[in-house]
Amino acid sequence: MFEYIRLGAIIIACIAVVLFIYWIVKNVQTVKSSITDTSWKGVLEAVIQVLEKKLQEKDIIDSQSPEQIKKEKITKRKLKTFYYLDEAQILYLLPQIKKETFKLTKIETNQSRISNLGANLPVGKVGSNHNDSTKEIYERKNDDIVSMYQEIEHHFFTENEIRFGIEEIHKESINYSISLFKEKCAELKPFNYIISEEQQDSHIKEYGNKMAEEVIQYLSKITGFVAMELDVKLHEIKDDIYILTYRHPINDYLLDTNKELFFKLLCPKPSLTKNGITVLQTGRRFNITMLGKITGWDEDNKVLEITPISIY
Repeated sequence: MFEYIRLGAIIIACIAVVLFIYWIVKNVQTVKSSITDTSWKGVLEAVIQVLEKKLQEKDIIDSQSPEQIKKEKITKRKLKTFYYLDEAQILYLLPQIKKETFKLTKIETNQSRISNLGANLPVGKVGSNHNDSTKEIYERKNDDIVSMYQEIEHHFFTENEIRFGIEEIHKESINYSISLFKEKCAELKPFNYIISEEQQDSHIKEYGNKMAEEVIQYLSKITGFVAMELDVKLHEIKDDIYILTYRHPINDYLLDTNKELFFKLLCPKPSLTKNGITVLQTGRRFNITMLGKITGWDEDNKVLEITPISIY
């Protein structure tokens, strides 16, 4: 019995050696470039360095940033109950993505109508050709605004023309850095190098405040389209515009509460769906997913203004 166990151990060891040699051959160029000492010790150190590098690369590949996690979560959602859809923005954006969405219905001049190719009441894009006295009038082929929006959303997600995660930017990294700092402080205690709780808290507050101010500075300069998951509050309804607000979690690290960062979503009532009008009530909070465009920054009040295209 013992002989069989011994034989099995020898076979396993041989397999391990073969696999190790195979790995060396497969990565020979990488290993050779890392060798500075041609002794066995030097070669072994080079191999260990390459192994460590490979493991680090794997960790990087396996790990996902909060932005990537947020993107995955939002892009995988298929069924939606819309509270808001901005038809004007959808009709403006879609022809830039998909030209065949619109068809030529009329060609008109200042003198008379040359041709009537379609509907009597065209809707959508109006463009001019090379002759200033002539204009081409188009209407959209599909009246289903939800389907048209889905095409825009798909384009944004697949072409990476949209930002994800700005509603929680750096929150996780700040928390991780603070936890790591506390952990390192604890590791110093056996060496009689003690950092008091008061000193730790002071450093943590300074660090958190510095990072929060950097985030606010960064968000004050960004432009373009964004997709977010937000816990918003209907702040007020003014001139038929529903104003939703979001308090950014980075505010928890600010020492000066007068510098707190907010997002403001401006939603004209005509673009609200029946579900939206029913659900959105003043003073209430809602968990929403929003795709929209950054339209302004209020430096005095630290407010990022966003015009939604969709809320669901």
